[in-house]
Amino acid sequence: MKISYLLRTSWLWLGIFVLSQGCRTGFDLATLQPVPPSQEKLPRLMLEFDDESFDALYPITLAQYEEYDEDQGVLYATRPQAHPRFMDLKTITERSMERSMTLASGPYYGRALLKTTHHSVERGGEIFMLLSGFSMFTLNLLGMPVSNLVSVVELEMELYDARGNRLKSYIGQGTDRLWQGFYVGSTSGNRSVHASAVKMALLQIQEQMTDDAPMLREVFAKIGPMKSESAAQQE
Repeated sequence: MKISYLLRTSWLWLGIFVLSQGCRTGFDLATLQPVPPSQEKLPRLMLEFDDESFDALYPITLAQYEEYDEDQGVLYATRPQAHPRFMDLKTITERSMERSMTLASGPYYGRALLKTTHHSVERGGEIFMLLSGFSMFTLNLLGMPVSNLVSVVELEMELYDARGNRLKSYIGQGTDRLWQGFYVGSTSGNRSVHASAVKMALLQIQEQMTDDAPMLREVFAKIGPMKSESAAQQE
């Protein structure tokens, strides 16, 4: 009696687990939405990406993005980056800055430079891999995951005033995990966990910026906006 009850409840919890993970089987475009709006927004800032740090962590695919320079006679990679995870990071950051972290209109009062100091998407869950092999994947047919993907992203955002003086530097780290198996996870899972990790890192940066918002607004107002001609070139 007790054994049959345990079997029934185990199947129930296994089904709940599979269904809960199944909602992340594909890449959801909603993941690219900005972080929630801040109560203490900063003046409008010009967002820039540190190419050197991104090139090292998000390699360009020449087969997808290449042009032929007739004058030089060489092939060269074109920006934006071809790596889909870089494009996701760029999209989330731009939307978050424009809609949630700073004012969306008005003159630019400075720059925000974003760097990636760490980025990894690794496969974990060695115990599940071991059990999968011992059971000849029978347990996976019953719903047990094969492995999981763990993404870790560390971002650094530097704020500069209109004169180019660095005011503050903020660091945020995000981590997300996605189980993968016969019924859960997908080939696009690495994009999903990476995008979620990026949002977590940006949220940490946003919280720090919110704490310093009164001081930063005072400094930006004192220095004034950037020169109109410089801002116009970035429009």
